[in-house]
Amino acid sequence: MSTMRSAQILASALAEMQRFYGIPVTGVLDEETKAWMKRPRCGVPDQFGVRVKANLRRRRRRYALTGRKWNNHHLTFR
Repeated sequence: MSTMRSAQILASALAEMQRFYGIPVTGVLDEETKAWMKRPRCGVPDQFGVRVKANLRRRRRRYALTGRKWNNHHLTFR
């Protein structure tokens, strides 16, 4: 992932958090945002963006099918 894309993702996440807490939405890690980050959350779950939830639903396979199939369904152990 490029540095430019990482900066955009960070700014988007900061803006989403600022919107959630009702503080001015700047997308920049300012002093007010830092103060809200340091406060205890009292069991409030972390917020995830829609994109993160969508990525969890569409997990990628970690293997590739090669087209070969095992036709023997009766296995024995020696």
